[in-house]
Amino acid sequence: MKQTKAVSVYPLPPGPELMDITPDMAADWLENRSFAGNRKTSKAKAEQLAAAMKAGRFLETHQGIAFDTEGLQIDGRHRLTAVVLANVTVRMWVFPDQTRDTFDVIDTGYARAASQFLPSVAPALAAGAVRYISAATDPEHSGIYRHKMPLHDVLALHRQWPEVETWALATFGARSVAAIPPSPLLAIVAMGDRGGARPDVIQEFLDGLKSGAIGDAHDPRLILRNRFIKDHKNLAGSRNRNHVFALIVKAFNHYVADERPKRIIWSDGDHIPLPLGITWGGKRLSPPGSEAA
Repeated sequence: MKQTKAVSVYPLPPGPELMDITPDMAADWLENRSFAGNRKTSKAKAEQLAAAMKAGRFLETHQGIAFDTEGLQIDGRHRLTAVVLANVTVRMWVFPDQTRDTFDVIDTGYARAASQFLPSVAPALAAGAVRYISAATDPEHSGIYRHKMPLHDVLALHRQWPEVETWALATFGARSVAAIPPSPLLAIVAMGDRGGARPDVIQEFLDGLKSGAIGDAHDPRLILRNRFIKDHKNLAGSRNRNHVFALIVKAFNHYVADERPKRIIWSDGDHIPLPLGITWGGKRLSPPGSEAA
């Protein structure tokens, strides 16, 4: 059935225009102008954007809200949803009269690497960590790594997680010495930082992974380090991302909680934990001690 032309209280501008999008305006457009072919909204992603808007971290960029020639919204659904959730007015570009064909190529085509645009001390590492954080904190996403993540989403989430930059350089060395992949490691310590782990404890965790100068056989750093040195070939590859992520999180949580396990294991089908103090949506719990972990 052909979707009818949109009817809305709030009209669209005659051409591309930078507009103040109010919560009422966003709600009206979502109710009356949504294109039936839009992808399903991710609640966690909308909440992340809303948190950034509330905190004043949502920056005006060339990305905006696009509507087709029938007045139906074909891009920007998560941003509109976030405006409603945050209940704040946000300045964004509005692009009316876009051809429906545009919808088929939004976020596709020539892949621009996020590392080319990220203002980071370690762009490739940070881009990978952001993809882990985005997926791991989204309960509606299967797995812990977001393969298809538009460039503007990578840049936006990187701005929302300054902890990634805090620990980017500190994670270097774990791969060369202990074969521990740096991107999930960076994502985990960044989330741990937000969750309330002390910076000196995080630094000790990373230092131990690199040096191996640990006398305690039950130190989770040593157990994790030895596991990757021994099994790195079996753990390598995208099929084992969940396994790698879960092992690092478990070791991190044990170390932050000052626990000395005999072993650290994870099997396919087991619950994938999050760093202590972090829950779904990337929110911090107070005091640290996430049920998700």
